[in-house]
Amino acid sequence: MKKDPLQREATAYERIGLAPGEVDTGAFPATPVVADDTADAVAVGEELRDPVRRALVDLFLYQDRYLDDLAFDDPLETLGETPVRRRVAERWRAIERRGFPMPAAMHSIAVLSYWEARGSGRNGPDLPTPPDMTARLWEAALFRFAALCASEAFWTEWGVVTGNRGAADGGAAALERHLAEELEAMAALRAENGDIPGEARVREHLALFRSELEAARALPALKVLSGRGLSPVAMAAGPRLLAEVGLLEKVQAAVGELRPDLLPRFSPIALIERLVEEREYEGALGAIERLEPEAREAPDVRRLEVRVLLELGRGDLEAGRFDDAIARWQRAIVLAEVRSAVAVPISGAVLGAAKLLHSREEHDEAIALLQRALPLGERELVGVPLAHFLLERAEARMARAADGADDETAIAELRGAVADLEEAVTLDPTNGETRDRRNEAEDRLRSLLASAGPEPVEPGPVEPVAAAPAGEPGGAAENRPQAEQGRVSALGALGIALWVGVGLLALVAYPLMMPQRLGGVGTLIAIGVAVGWIAANAVGYVLLR
Repeated sequence: MKKDPLQREATAYERIGLAPGEVDTGAFPATPVVADDTADAVAVGEELRDPVRRALVDLFLYQDRYLDDLAFDDPLETLGETPVRRRVAERWRAIERRGFPMPAAMHSIAVLSYWEARGSGRNGPDLPTPPDMTARLWEAALFRFAALCASEAFWTEWGVVTGNRGAADGGAAALERHLAEELEAMAALRAENGDIPGEARVREHLALFRSELEAARALPALKVLSGRGLSPVAMAAGPRLLAEVGLLEKVQAAVGELRPDLLPRFSPIALIERLVEEREYEGALGAIERLEPEAREAPDVRRLEVRVLLELGRGDLEAGRFDDAIARWQRAIVLAEVRSAVAVPISGAVLGAAKLLHSREEHDEAIALLQRALPLGERELVGVPLAHFLLERAEARMARAADGADDETAIAELRGAVADLEEAVTLDPTNGETRDRRNEAEDRLRSLLASAGPEPVEPGPVEPVAAAPAGEPGGAAENRPQAEQGRVSALGALGIALWVGVGLLALVAYPLMMPQRLGGVGTLIAIGVAVGWIAANAVGYVLLR
């Protein structure tokens, strides 16, 4: 057995100065070679005598038999160089593809990928590993270890290769537990350091391992053979590994025929579904965003993305990141097949947050949140509560205006009250109390402005969000500003005057047309009067509108 050059810490064998093959002889030295004391050496010895704990040590070392099968004749130290690692990985993947399932290739690639991924950032300048490559290395290691965990054929062969036949009883469970605990610890460390994207990516790796393991354990019972290699062994692998070796479609066809209920486990989006089930929404969104554009537009993926965006927006809202929540929900509205499927949960989340803000007497914040969410939510669910909050704020403003404030302050408060009440009437036009309070606020503001100087300024209510039907309470005629009504009255009077004037002109000119002596002149006068009358009527009609 050989250790990877990137495995910096001493192995259990190195700590007590034994070669792996000497463990079964029981020749443990009394004095440790690397261990701190004799007690440590005894503990290491006990670890290696236990078949399962010993397997955990051996599983992260290269096996000589496997290296021979892969025709790896180079010195192992050369794997400390990036070009060599990439070249070796490519060669081993080609062998794995031709002979799948092939434990020698799966295990060796897993070890090669694991140590570089695990040491990323600590390997020094001789082996720089970009973050994207690190993520791919973790994935390559994890979906192969998952396949090995699920393969009874591998554990049988492992006992022969390592001389540790007792590992088959608990080795798979120990390996699964070890990798899960390592990834959990990595995620916790990133969370402690405030690296939210890093934590999400590690949890995505953990979900990948679990989803691949679940699929790999379901496959052997179906006895699906790859048709490759020399020995027809039933496959045990998840969808990511199967896709890499070019067997995913074959397995999907077999599973669809034999066990259709298992097909979701072999879906290309099984990882994303697993992340959503585990409420790892940041990781799920990251996985979706890394899909190819065509795959991302698939209906199933769009539905998952909508769900993820809704939940992430809810989390942003609870954390007070309102802008982020609105941005996520806007994207969800665009993706949703049915708007109400998104608008209703958005309305519920926003209304709950607004009520919480209101209970803390953060009234302006509650109103601002509902106003921003109104275009995204259901109007019936958001508009009426918003109108109620606006009415409450207007009442408070009117009360402050009446509490002996100076004219300037009172005018400002009443202007704000009128604006709130105009918006509230638009949102809830059937509420008579709101209309009455708006009229009262306008009257008080007009009276205060009239008493403040010789040239009062008419109140300027805000433009309604959406006008109510004309002729109904709160309709267009009732909501029209005073200045506009005055302009309409003046124009209407002018139109009527023109209409009456031309009519009188026609009455005076008409007798002039009668005498025959006028001849053609009378005809021209008649035509001119008729044209003038028609034009006057048209202008009058327009002005009266």
